[in-house]
Amino acid sequence: MGNKTLSIVVVTLAAVWFLSGCDNRDSKQALERIAVQDVLSSYSLAVTRHDFDAIAPLFTPDGTWETVGTPAKFSFKGAEVGPGIKNAVETAADLAQINTPAIITVSGDTATARSTIHEFGDRADHSGRMAFTGVYDDKLVKMDGQWKFQSRVFTLKQMWLLPYAPQKAQ
Repeated sequence: MGNKTLSIVVVTLAAVWFLSGCDNRDSKQALERIAVQDVLSSYSLAVTRHDFDAIAPLFTPDGTWETVGTPAKFSFKGAEVGPGIKNAVETAADLAQINTPAIITVSGDTATARSTIHEFGDRADHSGRMAFTGVYDDKLVKMDGQWKFQSRVFTLKQMWLLPYAPQKAQ
């Protein structure tokens, strides 16, 4: 089963679970929130897989991505978003970004989302391991029936840099 098929199955099952007992207006809101969560999850999966070509289509043409509270400040806009994130993330090998379910508010064709992420991995040069915990504050808009990031701001809450000590599997 491909990633897109798996995503559709998960979204469908979540929709059935959310929609049981909802009236039509609540059902539409729930479906929109699920669609927004799918964008957030697609982003985290793309970062984890280093699939940087999958990141740019998740943003509007003038979308922005930036960091707050990080040792190195990153800020990218428009066509710079995909390549900028690639440059920021490529320093990590075996990276995993795990996002929590977001608090999502939908109003027509705009939405806000707030979620916590945990990201960890080895430095590409194997000089150490790193882990980050932070919060994403997102603004999304619906374009041509698809939710896209208009802005995505990552605020660092905690950061760990550890020496590299490979472990043997038992």
